[in-house]
Amino acid sequence: MQRKLHLQAQMKENETSIRETFETRERFEKDVVEKGVDSITGKIPAEKFVRCHRSYLINTEFIEECLKAADTIIGRTRLKATTTNIQKRKAMQQLKRRQELGEALRAVDFEQLDIENQDCIRKIDEKTQYMLEMKKIAGHHSIALTKHKRNLSNLMSTVNEVKAKIVFKKDEIVKLQSERATVNAEKEKTQMQLKSLMELMDNFSVPEVLDCIKIHRKLHELQNVHKRLLRQRKIQQITFKSSR
Repeated sequence: MQRKLHLQAQMKENETSIRETFETRERFEKDVVEKGVDSITGKIPAEKFVRCHRSYLINTEFIEECLKAADTIIGRTRLKATTTNIQKRKAMQQLKRRQELGEALRAVDFEQLDIENQDCIRKIDEKTQYMLEMKKIAGHHSIALTKHKRNLSNLMSTVNEVKAKIVFKKDEIVKLQSERATVNAEKEKTQMQLKSLMELMDNFSVPEVLDCIKIHRKLHELQNVHKRLLRQRKIQQITFKSSR
């Protein structure tokens, strides 16, 4: 009786856990899928997704543990049912041997055997009914677990995609930082050149017109002198060649 109450309590606990799992899934679909989309980026933030995903994993692991416990109980029940059948078969064989040997059986013996048989039948019926209930629960949990595993696989694919996007974005950030450093260096160089040019423009003074005329005249005189010297040099070269 105590064993039966314990199993009933365990079944209620499993049903509560299953209900919590479905509630977690509904909450995930509501908070993440429906309301979790960022209004700016149009995507689901990774933090919210990972937080709901961890809760989902905890409930899924609990269902797997419940299924393992149910399989263990079913195995024990089958073993007890097999043992009971063996005991019943031994009792029937013993009764048959007594009848064959012509042993005088008392009414008490028949009553005792009948009581034992009825008790064995009752236990077998109870174990069989319990095993059927456990199979039904195990089948229900197996279907739910298969569905959750499929959803989990989809979620893991989404997580991998998010991770890949994060890595890609980090690479882009590194490239942009490198480009920004290059641009800053070019900017500083350009600013220095601009500063030097501005200083040159500030220090530049336009010469007077008269000074320009004098310089131009002086340049013209120097050019004439240069031409004259070139002619003299050429004449000297010719003279030198002819004297040889």
